[in-house]
Amino acid sequence: MKVSTKAGDCGFTNLGGKNFSKDDPLIEALGNLDELNAALGLAKLHVHCDKYKHFLEEMQRSILSISSLLISDDECIKSPSVEAIEQVIMFIEENYSTPAQFICPGNSDRECFLHLARTVARRAERSVVSLAKENVIALKVIPFINRLSDAIWLIASIQ
Repeated sequence: MKVSTKAGDCGFTNLGGKNFSKDDPLIEALGNLDELNAALGLAKLHVHCDKYKHFLEEMQRSILSISSLLISDDECIKSPSVEAIEQVIMFIEENYSTPAQFICPGNSDRECFLHLARTVARRAERSVVSLAKENVIALKVIPFINRLSDAIWLIASIQ
């Protein structure tokens, strides 16, 4: 497969045989999810706890599934479950003291990379919300991305 086709030089991209403007809400959401996947990978490299490394890797796979779901436009495909995310949230809330205020990242590389992933998740969520105005599939994934950013915030706060 040839990567550089130069077909995108005019502001369009081909996805599944269909041309989209590069500022189309679907392309915007897919780009933000791709960036989230990369940010999760970067954060995963800096997390020392195997439990949270595994969680972040699982979330990366889920983000790839969400991207495929949005591309397929198949309403029969299930969105990844929020249960694993909610379990991590509940575990941290029950076992750690977490800050009750906003955090100014900068105490460690690990914390900064997690907060970067969290902010990218929030942006991805906003773009999926915009996409949901015209794509009912996107409605299914909003809760997943919303909970994911919450979980990342909590993981960062205990690092």
